Amino acid sequence: MSSLEAYQSDFITTCLSNGILKFGSFTLKSGRTSPYFFNAGDLSTGELVLMTARAYASAIIASGVQFDMLFGPAYKGIPLVAATALILQSEHSINVPFAFDRKEAKTHGEGGNIIGAPFRGRVLVLDDVITGGTSIRHSIELIRKAGDCAQFAGVVVSLDRQEKGKGEKSAIQEVESEEGVKVFSVIGMNDIIKYLEETRNGQENIIKQMMEYRNVYGFASLTAKQLEQVAPKTSSCSEASYMEECATSDVASERLTEAIEQHNTIANESAAIIAWQLNESLEYRYNINHFSNDQKKHNPGQGTRCMANSEFIVGYVSAHEDLRGEATVDLGGNLSDEEKDSVLDLVLDDSHTYDVAFWFYDTQCTDSVKNQVRKGGMGGLDAFMQQCVGGPTPQKIYEYFDLLVDVL
Repeated sequence: MSSLEAYQSDFITTCLSNGILKFGSFTLKSGRTSPYFFNAGDLSTGELVLMTARAYASAIIASGVQFDMLFGPAYKGIPLVAATALILQSEHSINVPFAFDRKEAKTHGEGGNIIGAPFRGRVLVLDDVITGGTSIRHSIELIRKAGDCAQFAGVVVSLDRQEKGKGEKSAIQEVESEEGVKVFSVIGMNDIIKYLEETRNGQENIIKQMMEYRNVYGFASLTAKQLEQVAPKTSSCSEASYMEECATSDVASERLTEAIEQHNTIANESAAIIAWQLNESLEYRYNINHFSNDQKKHNPGQGTRCMANSEFIVGYVSAHEDLRGEATVDLGGNLSDEEKDSVLDLVLDDSHTYDVAFWFYDTQCTDSVKNQVRKGGMGGLDAFMQQCVGGPTPQKIYEYFDLLVDVL
């Protein structure tokens, strides 16, 4: 099991001891009954603001996001941006300007509604949480009004609840999708669960409630760092036999998250599908089967990250109108080896190569199998591999699955 970063553990510990993070039964604005509640408004002493700023600074550095200045939207973002800028300078030797806004523009003195440094370069926004996304969209609009001299670099928040909104995406996912940038967080719901599992102390019932809530409302996502923890070979393609087929963690994690969102799979389902892919593709080294029956011989039409047989590749293409239009063969006919390869060529790009396995799960697995997978555990994984994919579950898939469940 991968451990939390020290700043994450410290942040959760402090939030729990000060009643900022609570467990129980809470009715959210969405109407959902949540087993936990996080109130950033209670970060209201000098000690707590200092702790929070240190956590934000550490999260910013860990993310690797490139930025030239910080911006904190009124009101909760104001102490966050000032304190974080101070910590970046005093403890990390990173000196950057910062700014914040007024709710109403000042009509006298210097005027305007922006206080601090003018927007320049890549602007990283700091906020407490993202719920509806209104505050973040307002910040983005302010940055855009500065013209070409400033660009929106991303957002850092204290907590990502990692759950769906009213639609299939959360407010955070909508911001990422619409603006093409990442939203980073100090902690997420999965981190809270991991913290509880690592500390225990008679909290098994709370862990059970948190995991049940995640299974109903949570969405799974995968970062490049998390994928490398599970599959270390994805860190580089330097030793790949087929460079054009190899994918590193930054590309694969983004496409896998897109597939998870599109197919609405929960963590247990996503873990099973990705574990299957990692095993078949040797950690995304291949998307064509070059080694059929232990021979270095290509098996016509078989490939993508799960090494699906040609009949399923044809089925995938047939199910997608855009791909059907590109096919130059009769998809319903008896295809030659060369024609099978031509169909496979249609789905080897990044937009489809990871998606085939998720489509396979959606369309080829029975509801009974899916229900077992959703319940979790190795029994669900075995049901997927043995009753849907076909054949015994390789030991390596068990290992991948166990690690993926931990990070998703």
